[in-house]
Amino acid sequence: MRHHPSRVGLITLSSRQGLGRALEYHKMAYEELRRYNIELLPLSDVITSVDDLHKALEGFRLGSMDCLIVLVSSMVSEELLRPLMLKDIPVLIWDVGDPGLISTASSLQLKGLLRRIHAKYGFIYGRPREGRVASHVASFVRASKGYVSLHSARVGVLGDLKKGSSHPDALEKFLKHFGIEFVKIETTSLKRYVEGVVEDELRGISQELHERGIKVSASPPMMLHSLKLYLAIRRLAYEKKLDALLFDCRRGLSDYGTLCLASSLLWEDGFPIDCYADLYGLMTAMMAFFTTGHVVFSGFISNVEVHDRIIRILSCGGAPISMAPDPRNVLISNQRSDWGKGVSLSFSVKRSRVTLLRLMEGEDSLALLIASGESFPVPRERLREDVEIWPHLFLKLDGNPQRLLSELDDGKVHVILGDHRRDFVGLARLCELKSLLI
Repeated sequence: MRHHPSRVGLITLSSRQGLGRALEYHKMAYEELRRYNIELLPLSDVITSVDDLHKALEGFRLGSMDCLIVLVSSMVSEELLRPLMLKDIPVLIWDVGDPGLISTASSLQLKGLLRRIHAKYGFIYGRPREGRVASHVASFVRASKGYVSLHSARVGVLGDLKKGSSHPDALEKFLKHFGIEFVKIETTSLKRYVEGVVEDELRGISQELHERGIKVSASPPMMLHSLKLYLAIRRLAYEKKLDALLFDCRRGLSDYGTLCLASSLLWEDGFPIDCYADLYGLMTAMMAFFTTGHVVFSGFISNVEVHDRIIRILSCGGAPISMAPDPRNVLISNQRSDWGKGVSLSFSVKRSRVTLLRLMEGEDSLALLIASGESFPVPRERLREDVEIWPHLFLKLDGNPQRLLSELDDGKVHVILGDHRRDFVGLARLCELKSLLI
């Protein structure tokens, strides 16, 4: 339930001789970046002295920002660069490339200083209104937001998860790598939250689904219980200040019924959730959401048409409703009896450019697999080829499906709308992950 526009500090460095042109570059950068839903906090118009820089950085540290952009508009002294050797937040060096003011010499010098202390940094070359320069800057800002959000996240672990990627050893590994705080929550506490749901809240959610045109064929008792679970987890997450939740729906929470509708609605609220006890899956979903603000379709690859590069991905009952072509295409049915008591959503994802992701174990480090393609909706008849009552995502992959299959170490993948490959390559670099671009 945490997503806000990227908050960025903007500093422009200049010599006194280049002050006039630096003011122009500063104004252009400010205007260009505001088009990308970035909350810019100019710490000073243009900085030419060490004293002014220290004052600006004091204000910077007091605020909550995702990264610092240093616009280098001319050659400056090393004395003016050294205070920017920050390790606790990503720094983007933006060299305007002005040959008359020799900006590149100082921007490369700053890059060397940051590299020496193993800081998190990026480097962009070009003037603010030149080509896609501002777009590349915005991409680094999004990656920085994902990195900072991950390193301050509180993840709820509901129930006793000791299998697979959610073994306590794995939790400890992610704690060390990302600094994530894991909050243990007993399943018995969920029952208390379910019992605390009031009728007015239930009527409000039911009415909202009806007004959106979502079709419901599920039995009323199943529907009612699913909505109670949604409201209960939403309140639990709010009171415990959680940014995401991990649990095992089919095992640790089987007495509560499936949480497919609850998961779908929580994603609509902007709350990452994984019901497979898949820590790698939840981390992937958190990376995707914290970086872009887009909801995530999490599912398993069920079929690959290699020649046509078509990937079919199924979720076992839940997916964000906003990914459907229209809410009126969504059908809520009783879940399969062999899967558990509850309800399931059914639709195929709308047409869009998409990004596919999966965080995995690499040979010597964690790796982030990144692929792209185009999703497309299909007639409901196609859904009957496997499990009609589950959400489907049909994807025409840009890359080679054989390579995708050879790199994946798990059938579960995560897809967001939009082409964000550059964002995630940047995020992988900031998080010290290997990026595998398909």
